[in-house]
Amino acid sequence: PESCKSAPSRAVGVELDTKRHVVAEKAAALLCPLVRQCTLLNEDVLTTPLDDATFLFCNNAVFGQTLNGAIASTMSKAKAPALRVATSTAPLPWAQASVAGLALQRISVLPVNWSGSGHTLYRYGRERPKDGLVTVDEATTHMIDGMRRQASGDNEMSNTSRDMAFMRIAAFIEQMNAEVKEWQEFYAKEV
Repeated sequence: PESCKSAPSRAVGVELDTKRHVVAEKAAALLCPLVRQCTLLNEDVLTTPLDDATFLFCNNAVFGQTLNGAIASTMSKAKAPALRVATSTAPLPWAQASVAGLALQRISVLPVNWSGSGHTLYRYGRERPKDGLVTVDEATTHMIDGMRRQASGDNEMSNTSRDMAFMRIAAFIEQMNAEVKEWQEFYAKEV
């Protein structure tokens, strides 16, 4: 198809959970022929070789700091020398990401099936952003506004659930702001 012309020559998906791996294989079989040029591995991403990876995506929204730090370490220049871009649904810990040679460049929004407002997407590269400023896309404001509207307008939601939703929204905002601050302070010291 026309939309597949700029696609990568090869893609590799890594999933540790066997059930999710089987679902991924079934989904890949249903998609356009281009997707069939991908390899799906039922392996541990922490031990899978990444030496020829140029673009990585990690759906790590529910992973803890320790696992996210280990994932960042697998993206080091030594282990992933061809890497140009890494994206994740949760921030990678600054200490491990910076040592791995990653630099937070942008925070945007990824469409997801679990939230109509989308989910944060953190983009890392090997170079720090111009002027040392992390870009926070306007889409993040729309995501937060959408989450607020959903929590406010859901009449079937209990007060406790609504409070929890607003706390989650506040946590998203705090997390984004903290990441921007930490990385920009790091970039300022590099100059």
